[in-house]
Amino acid sequence: MGTALTDLVGVTLQGAVEAATRSICGDKPCPTRFTVIALGRLGGSELGYSSDADVMFVHDPLPGVAEQEATGDPRPRSPTTCVG
Repeated sequence: MGTALTDLVGVTLQGAVEAATRSICGDKPCPTRFTVIALGRLGGSELGYSSDADVMFVHDPLPGVAEQEATGDPRPRSPTTCVG
């Protein structure tokens, strides 16, 4: 059962990332590389019905692209600033 639930969550996350990317970037290339890292039981393909999906979203601006442009956030941020 764990593998099936993990696959379902993976497809759901992929769809959400694709929808968000289209919403933000449209038809033009996005100014950042982006990945979703699965943690815990999701990362180990051991999800159960009571499991949550622990993920970490990571991005890396393309060379020559400012952090603010890559995130679409007009507020300047330092590496220690929390999102929100």
